[in-house]
Amino acid sequence: MGAAKPAKRFDPKFRPVDGTDDWTVLKNRDPNRHYVGALASNKGMFDVEYYASLAEGLDLNPEDGYVVEKYAGPQGDRFRTGNTSRAVGDTIMFRGHVLMSCPKEFKELLDQIGPDGSSGLRQADEIDQRLIKRGTAHDPSVNVKSRDGATYIRPFTPSQQEQE
Repeated sequence: MGAAKPAKRFDPKFRPVDGTDDWTVLKNRDPNRHYVGALASNKGMFDVEYYASLAEGLDLNPEDGYVVEKYAGPQGDRFRTGNTSRAVGDTIMFRGHVLMSCPKEFKELLDQIGPDGSSGLRQADEIDQRLIKRGTAHDPSVNVKSRDGATYIRPFTPSQQEQE
């Protein structure tokens, strides 16, 4: 007689502990648009007014930026669960959030230049390039502290720019 076969492992399908699906997942989403759930209440950042005003802040037409999504029936984009929008043309809402979307190009522009036109990734990269000077005292890896508090100091080596 041979050895007994090990029991085959069976893992049940994952489901959230509260018993409901993740409400932030969208159905029928347009791959050319970026979606956000904006706060329905006007109490500051990340509410509907904030997202709607981003395009105008960059001197673009409001329709080029974030727009409120309207319910277009089961074939339109919507939250996967818990839609409180039932009639065609209603604002898509759930759990105090309004579904808004913008073209992917606008989202990429916003990431690069920021909502004010001067605080995005492009500016952060420029600042990094000015601050990070390899081989100089500005290099964060020059003086390294270990977990026990010892400091290891690497000899200073002037960069190419400093030698010229």
